[in-house]
Amino acid sequence: MDPNALKIYIDGSAYRNPGHESGLAGIAVFPDFLDREPETIFSEGYNSATNNRMELMATIRAFEYIRKNVKALRLPRAIIITDSEYVYGNQRRPQYWRKDGWIGKNGIEIENKDLWVKFLSLWPNLGTPTEIKWEKWKTTEILKRV
Repeated sequence: MDPNALKIYIDGSAYRNPGHESGLAGIAVFPDFLDREPETIFSEGYNSATNNRMELMATIRAFEYIRKNVKALRLPRAIIITDSEYVYGNQRRPQYWRKDGWIGKNGIEIENKDLWVKFLSLWPNLGTPTEIKWEKWKTTEILKRV
């Protein structure tokens, strides 16, 4: 991956999905030019949620971190790394869901609409090119740590 990009590894989960204890976290791996050690930038717990909701919320927290720190860190690029097929696979769809009144092709309202609305409001306004990459399961040490 690009050594000049901020990389944020994220994860979210719900114990006994859906509807029980849940949480999310993110670890930033800074660009080489900043000479900074990786650090946990967010870690949150909730009483009740779903895996998908936590994965999407972790993405939003990463967006918020990028937006808040892009100028101070002089970030030329950011990459969010997730093992969530839900977030990765749907990242380009919310703009179309919005046009369709948040109703899917099956005629059912899109789940987590509130978070997808937030996702759409943040992504274009991060201040640096940002992409979301998918890595299978917990295949790296940093994803296991998150």
